[in-house]
This record gives sequence, structure tokens and C-alpha cells, in this order.
Amino acid sequence: MFRLGEVGLLVLFFDPLPFLISVAFLALGLGASFLSQKPLSAVLPSASSFAALFGAALAVVNYMVVSLKDDALSGVGPTMALGLLSLIYGTFAYIVSIFYASTERSIAESGVYGTNWHLVEAFTFLVFLLFAPPSIFELFNS
Repeated sequence: MFRLGEVGLLVLFFDPLPFLISVAFLALGLGASFLSQKPLSAVLPSASSFAALFGAALAVVNYMVVSLKDDALSGVGPTMALGLLSLIYGTFAYIVSIFYASTERSIAESGVYGTNWHLVEAFTFLVFLLFAPPSIFELFNS
């Protein structure tokens, strides 16, 4: 089994900030469910996709701020980890909420088909902004 010294492989997939972002949005979804008297199965897919979207947007904003610094390479790794782990946590919470929604009612009633698009949108947003090819300005500066 692959080990990183004394630390297991699962440590690579845990970071407190993306985890707290996901938990916060799930808690907001839980509160919205109680306040609006909607079933939890109708609110959790949206809350988990919002967690993924917010994490990706926060990573892009952080990437723009980090890229303006002199030592930009030191902040790229944590920025990419923030975005990618937020997407992983939000997508995992989304999958769990879909399974939960399927036990309470049909998938078509829960409105998850529109939410699927938002997860794809968040992933492509992050990939195209963080992993984009160099622009003309970057090519001329190097």
C-alpha cells in the first residue's frame, strides 16, 4: 500500500478549508429546508452544488490574487487544492444527497437534472481558468 511516511494516502484528500466550506453550505441548506418547509431531499442537492461552485470561484479569486505576488509559485498549490477539493467534497455530498433523495421520492421530482449542469459548469470553470494555456502577454513576458 502506498504510504507517505507515517501518514496515509487519505490525508492527501483532506484540507480543513474546503471541508468547512462544504459543511457550511450543507448547514445552510439544512436551515433553508427548515425555514422554507421544503423537504431536505429537495434542498441538499442544490446546497452541495453551491458548495462546489463557491469553492471553485474562491479558488479562482485566490489564484488571481496569488498570481499578482512576486513569489506566485508558492501559492498555486494551495489554491488548486482549495478548488479541486471543494469540487470533490461538493460532488461527493451531491451524490450522497441524490441517493437520499431517491429514497424519499423520485429523482425527477427532486430537480437534480439542472443541478448536474452546475457541477459540470464549476469543474470546467476551474479547469479553464487554472489550467489554461499561456496567454499572449505571458508568452511575450517570458
